[in-house]
Amino acid sequence: MMIKVLKRVSSYYKEKIIKYLPEASRDLILSENRRLERRAEALEEENRELRAYIRGMETGLRSLRKIVINNGNGKGDKR
Repeated sequence: MMIKVLKRVSSYYKEKIIKYLPEASRDLILSENRRLERRAEALEEENRELRAYIRGMETGLRSLRKIVINNGNGKGDKR
């Protein structure tokens, strides 16, 4: 989602860059923008993977059986 917003904003700035900057500066800024977009996409992908891992761990931990330890007093210590 963030990438879509960045691309929409970047197209506005890209238009201004092309219009007002010299060609060398233009190429440098546009290449840096592409690099940053790729980095943002990689970070979003990593974030998705980590969130999926967290969801799996939460599901696994919730499904563990509760162990009741009988301490001899008739009251179980739940852990």
